Amino acid sequence: MDYRSVAELKRLITPEVPPVIAKPGSEQRLTWIDTLRGLATLLILLLHAVNLVNLFEAEPWEPLVQFNSLFSPYRMALLMLLSGMLLPQALKKELPEYTMRKIATLLHPFLVWTAIYGLTIHPEGVTYPRLWIGDSYLWFVLFLFSYYVLAIFFRYVPVLALVLASFTLSMAAPDDTKYMERYLFLMGFFFLGHYLSTSKTVLSSLTTTKVMVLALPLAVGFSVHSMMSGGINYKVEYILPTLAGIAVLIALSRLLAGTSWSQPMDFIGRHSVVFFVIHYPVTYGITALCFAAGLTSIPFVTAVALVVALCTCLVAALLRDRIWLTEYLYSVPMRNMRSHNR
Repeated sequence: MDYRSVAELKRLITPEVPPVIAKPGSEQRLTWIDTLRGLATLLILLLHAVNLVNLFEAEPWEPLVQFNSLFSPYRMALLMLLSGMLLPQALKKELPEYTMRKIATLLHPFLVWTAIYGLTIHPEGVTYPRLWIGDSYLWFVLFLFSYYVLAIFFRYVPVLALVLASFTLSMAAPDDTKYMERYLFLMGFFFLGHYLSTSKTVLSSLTTTKVMVLALPLAVGFSVHSMMSGGINYKVEYILPTLAGIAVLIALSRLLAGTSWSQPMDFIGRHSVVFFVIHYPVTYGITALCFAAGLTSIPFVTAVALVVALCTCLVAALLRDRIWLTEYLYSVPMRNMRSHNR
């Protein structure tokens, strides 16, 4: 991700997975998906804590730059795949409810936090037109909303055809174009998640021993190559090793699900919207304060910014369940719909 530019589930037996930025506790949740989403979200927080020093004319700490590059091929692809796994259940809803839910849980927080970003961080403020088409850390949310909109029109198209078309068009798009190559690449993973959610045998086969024997060395080798190359993102030509890395992460998350090791990631995953939208302004503010105070140790500044951002997000997540007005920072409450669905 570009640093410039945001009641519990039945275990593995229910086809329904909660919306990626829905309020926790309203539906049952798949624990391993929470674990995986939490890990990907934490990696995004680390990425921004490391890279934001660039905005203050400082160089990021190289060891953490290289560490981030190990996960560059997987971070956003994994999040989009997990989001796509929610699509089959979402499409079962009537069109008005489907549309209102996506506006409430995706477009609403995008608009709220884009305004906050423009008012507090962007030098041209909220009047900068490109902010409103995702020229900030919130681009992922806008992309995701657009995929859910497109899914309405493509609902009768074979899912694998959508996956193939997305990846083919991404490969044909100009290199390093955010709204072409990246957009289409992540669209492929969104619809791939849709396919995996409706093909349980395929999803289960990704974590078998036979697959892991092949996937693990391929993923390790690809991660090292990404690190040595300065980070590989959104490249269809690397689709196989990217899928291998994601398969390894899925296997690891299913292995750790429900254990004490996964609990911190589970919490972040259940509150991913809070961590995602809040962390960047906090990280930016703390980084600015550190440099204003004359601190020059980049590792120290990075560590302080990351820890404060994590603590702030933690407090905000806890307050979300206790102060109902805070819900409007992350979604428009739809209590009537929730009551109807129970």
